[in-house]
Amino acid sequence: MKPLVLACESWAKDQEFKSIELRAIVENENAVSFWKAMGYDPFYIRFRKSFKMDSI
Repeated sequence: MKPLVLACESWAKDQEFKSIELRAIVENENAVSFWKAMGYDPFYIRFRKSFKMDSI
């Protein structure tokens, strides 16, 4: 996956993007570790509360 990410970053720089944003689920520790190792920093926290819907 690293070569794909590097290619995307290279393309984004060529297109003069200022940044790349992505999402990873907090519980997915492998993903979080991967993105941190690739130089990405967490900067946004999103909260969610789910409700169980009663059957109709």
